[in-house]
Amino acid sequence: MFYPAPRSRFTALASFALLACMLVSGCGEEETNIYMPDNSVTVTLSGRALSYPGAEPVDGATFRIPGASISGTCDTTGCFEVAGLSSGTYQVVLSAPGHATTRVSLSANPGNPPVSHLDLHKDFYLAQTSAGIDITLYAAEGARRAADALVDLTWSLPYSMGDHDLDDPRIPHQVTCDSLGVLSLSDLPATDLMLTVYPYDVDGDSLPDCGTMTESFALQPGKTFRTYMVLPSSQTQVSVEHTNLPSYGQRLYDDAAFLVFSTVMDTLNAGSVSVQIRQDNYPYGEIAASTQWLSPIELRVTPDYPLVDATMDYDIFVHAEATDGSIFEHSYNSVLWTTGIPEPPVGLVASNIPSGSTRLNGPVLLTFSAPMDTTAQEVPGAPTVAHLTQDNHPYDEIGLRWTWLSELDLEIAPRDSALRHEDMDYNLELQARGQNGLEYSESWRFYWLYEPRDCDALVSGLRLAEGQTEIDFNTVTVHLTWEATDCRGGYRIYAKDDRNNPGWVHVMDEPTDYDFGTITAECTLPPAFDRYDVDGVQSPFSATEVTFSVLPARATNPNPGDPHATLAVIDNTPPSISWIEQIGSAVNDSDESTPLEIAVGFTEHIDMAVPDPILEIKEAGGDSSFTLDPMQGTWSWDQGRMAGRFAFSLEGGCDASGDSIRIRAATLADLSGNAISGETTSPWMSLANWSSFDFESSGQGWTRQGQGWAWGAPSRGPEGGHQSEHCWGTTLHSDYGDNWDTTLHSPSLRIPAGGADLEFWKWSELDAYDDHCYLEIVADGDVSTLATFTGYATEWERMQYSLDVYAGQLVEIRFHFTSNYHGHDYEGFFVDDLSVSSQGGKVGLWP
Repeated sequence: MFYPAPRSRFTALASFALLACMLVSGCGEEETNIYMPDNSVTVTLSGRALSYPGAEPVDGATFRIPGASISGTCDTTGCFEVAGLSSGTYQVVLSAPGHATTRVSLSANPGNPPVSHLDLHKDFYLAQTSAGIDITLYAAEGARRAADALVDLTWSLPYSMGDHDLDDPRIPHQVTCDSLGVLSLSDLPATDLMLTVYPYDVDGDSLPDCGTMTESFALQPGKTFRTYMVLPSSQTQVSVEHTNLPSYGQRLYDDAAFLVFSTVMDTLNAGSVSVQIRQDNYPYGEIAASTQWLSPIELRVTPDYPLVDATMDYDIFVHAEATDGSIFEHSYNSVLWTTGIPEPPVGLVASNIPSGSTRLNGPVLLTFSAPMDTTAQEVPGAPTVAHLTQDNHPYDEIGLRWTWLSELDLEIAPRDSALRHEDMDYNLELQARGQNGLEYSESWRFYWLYEPRDCDALVSGLRLAEGQTEIDFNTVTVHLTWEATDCRGGYRIYAKDDRNNPGWVHVMDEPTDYDFGTITAECTLPPAFDRYDVDGVQSPFSATEVTFSVLPARATNPNPGDPHATLAVIDNTPPSISWIEQIGSAVNDSDESTPLEIAVGFTEHIDMAVPDPILEIKEAGGDSSFTLDPMQGTWSWDQGRMAGRFAFSLEGGCDASGDSIRIRAATLADLSGNAISGETTSPWMSLANWSSFDFESSGQGWTRQGQGWAWGAPSRGPEGGHQSEHCWGTTLHSDYGDNWDTTLHSPSLRIPAGGADLEFWKWSELDAYDDHCYLEIVADGDVSTLATFTGYATEWERMQYSLDVYAGQLVEIRFHFTSNYHGHDYEGFFVDDLSVSSQGGKVGLWP
């Protein structure tokens, strides 16, 4: 965002100084900017000098742009401004007393599409100085100082301050400690400081005695900083080559712990070794233990009394010193240490549970390493307990049965259920107990395809679910109910009709395999069940019935239909008039004729035998001397006979606004034979001097060119229209693609002589890098852009624009969408509830 800054005294001279510099030889400094000037674009660059920390304006700061030979002084608020620059990349350097000099690179890019003028603003942070530092470096061996150690100093503002680089020759970047290992500096910037100390020789034997060390500090202005750094030794570290102490959470059954070190240890000094043993459950109670050197490198640790609790874990801390002074310290955490028990732990020696994407089709087989307690009971706390859940539904447990084939071999299988989803993985948890009382627990996650026995049972009570009493022509989702079988294992649902699908079509699987009682499934018919696949409405129940069949997934007879349960469903709802729309204005104040249409929609496809509807018009407003003649209107059916329209040619100078219309239709009948006897009549409605498109029942005469742009109910993006289900969008069910250049066009609209206003609602999620949607007006072959949209606006937003400049002209409204070549993961641009109105008049038709 640009923040306006007061002009400095230099602003008015900037353009002249820049021109003079270009004309005089040798005006530039050795330090230059890298830029590609574009003289067609002018740039105003402004900035504000702020202190860090505190973000207070810096009074008296100076700025310079070396490549353009521009310099000046900021005002009392720390602001400056330079006008008359061309587009390109500039280096800006700011300095002030008591602050470190800062350098920042700025790019003035006119963008795409380019602009003729660009305002560029930046906050510059200048670190305050006068922070002192006094650091003493020690060697790892103790009091010996790090004499003459070489130290690198790296200064940086915090990351949140942006891309500011310190450019101050007063700030050192590499120093050497004195003979006492002391590093003293002053007049330093208030920044983050990172010290890197390189290896050095302490004892004078030409060998490095300390390794490299890096440490960071945060300096504050006016405060002296002192610290002591003990550097790591470069000598070889002591390690343990072998031990019987296990890793975290594992069990140790030996009476003693053994450690074999990598170097000769100090076995004579009693204080050179210490071992602490603490119960993890009681960390403050130490277990007494004795230590014994079996050799100069081998240590034995024995608890003073047996550790007999098999469920208790221990933390063992070991400290030992080598003869060269090197130190070994290590802790072995949560070791399950049980002394004096000879029995081996219970574990698995064989399993058929797969890993990765391999599927298991059959029962789980496990072989244990020790005899197990086979008196399994399916109750909590029993010797064996197993749980199985789907990874997608971890709280819905699946029934299991387990069988001991021997004291070592266990078989686990689902209880009367079929795990048949190849893309479903399962979680199996097992708790078991050995005959020696030791417990075993483990969990697995794997794909399990288990095929149980075939099912001879038949589904009964197949019916529509309670509450779904009417099936209309466009009913796609049907709720079915039936009684669960005793073998379960899931169900399969089929459907067929007497038109496109005379054979059974597998519609869906109902994976319920452990429910009892009544089962309800939501069944959605696929697009194959559609009479007209070009009208945008799936109508599976037009002039046909759909029959459903439900059977167990593992039915002995896998064929749908008799003897399995079937249910025939047919449309029993008669049609009616559902909507009436005015397309085009009812006022034509031009000299040329303009189109005016009255569109009528029905709830179903109308039978061919039904006569065309009748339009009635009566004078009720506007020009009392002119009434639109209904006999001049031409009726035409849309494909599928779900809608049609009366088309008029409104002569120049005619005003039919305010005139009332209504539609009368003779006996309406649909393709399923449902009819309403007598006439169906709509209410009286008024024509208006306007054009409005709610895009709910159809695209309403709007057309597209190129890929993308679709009308309907979006399942992505806004997941619906502004106040209804339907709208226009670049895509409805996916992200838009690369390199799109596509347009959405309105019908031709005559703008009244007094002008008009355009209003619409938009929702957008676009890549702000180079993807745009342009609002364009086409008039007399010329295209002009009213607005440009990009980026995120993921709530429906009302947009308003004046069309007064097009008064009296025939225009077309166009949404022009373009995307770049980058990969996209964005929902797109959506438009709904668009209207063009004059004098604020907005009159709806029906409903």
